Amino acid sequence: MLLLVTGGSACGKSEYAESLALDLHEGQEGRLIYLATMEPYGAAAEERIARHRTLRAGKGFETIERYRDLAGLKDLPEGAVILLECMSNLTANELYDETGTVRDGAEERILEGMARLEAAAAHLVVVTLNVFEDGRTFDEGTERFRQCLARVNAELARQADAVTEVICGIPVSVKGPQLKEGGSPWDEKNMRYAFCWFPLVGLVIGLIQAGVWYALTALGAGVLLKGCVLAAAPLLVTGGIHLDGFMDTADARNSFGDREKKLDILKDPHIGAFAAIHCAVYMVLTVGLWSQADEGTVRLMIFAFALERALSGLAAVTMKNARGSGTLASFSEAAEKRIVTVILDVEAVLCVLIMLYIRPAGGGAVMAGAMAAFLMYRSMAMREFGGITGDLAGWFLQVCELLMLAAVTAVSLVLL
Repeated sequence: MLLLVTGGSACGKSEYAESLALDLHEGQEGRLIYLATMEPYGAAAEERIARHRTLRAGKGFETIERYRDLAGLKDLPEGAVILLECMSNLTANELYDETGTVRDGAEERILEGMARLEAAAAHLVVVTLNVFEDGRTFDEGTERFRQCLARVNAELARQADAVTEVICGIPVSVKGPQLKEGGSPWDEKNMRYAFCWFPLVGLVIGLIQAGVWYALTALGAGVLLKGCVLAAAPLLVTGGIHLDGFMDTADARNSFGDREKKLDILKDPHIGAFAAIHCAVYMVLTVGLWSQADEGTVRLMIFAFALERALSGLAAVTMKNARGSGTLASFSEAAEKRIVTVILDVEAVLCVLIMLYIRPAGGGAVMAGAMAAFLMYRSMAMREFGGITGDLAGWFLQVCELLMLAAVTAVSLVLL
């Protein structure tokens, strides 16, 4: 059985692949082989090799170092569980010699070697690297490597019994069955209605937010402490993933570059001055608004969090994706768009009706703030980026939360 594990740098794919190989080896008589392909060509490489050796220590792996020419590997044990790490290193070794000169036929040699391993192994787990989503333009040599690795990855994925992508330490099934308990078995079938659960996620966040407000009130906390804690709570619950998109979008929009440059900036993991400034202003406003929240506002915001996620889901299934690739695009393409749209519409209307029942003026203000944010999102995404991305979706959620909270706070101040 051939299993392919992919992911970005330092995403947890090595740990996942090792645990997978150990599970496959459990109860079997064959040997457990770690096939290392990284040449120790410098201090950084030596450090990475040492770290991986520490991870494998005491787990029963036999290490075989083979940097190229897997087809010529002799005395390969039959029926073993083999973990190969990493395909990116093997590709670089096969593509270039020690002087950096290109060697023809690298792709063919790699696939021939993989066929040799698969024929001998009971199970073959291959770790590879995703270097295709950073939005940067590279020099000719690096681009040649990326293209070769992309072709190898595509062929291995085609042949594989299962493909798993590890994202932020979370294994997501891309092809085949879920391989381990605790993973995320996302496939085309169960991605169809994933967006329908977005409002429920928002409802849970809203309930947590309300619980925090009631706890702080019971403790006699002052308005400033309440504002700070309530501003931080949603970020802690979500891990700040939406604020990250907000900040990336701030840098991209304020670059005043063309569409391609803006999309490139969205993929840059670094933050610029505009991201820092926008984040600071956003947090100050959020703290101030939450410090003014009364019980009625908190009750409305429970359903406001659900409403904004219903609108986010609707955008994902009705608006064009700017790249046509990535996590958001994968879920959007797999969604049963008509059914999902109807369900999200119903959920959004229910949220609005409940808020109007709780406090008519405040509920109307929340709805107005949400619609203003949605229209801004739609206009900005299509005009400046040619569609939506995961980062832009994060921007929308943060802006929508801010405008809804500002609208209901303004109404509360006027009426009181």
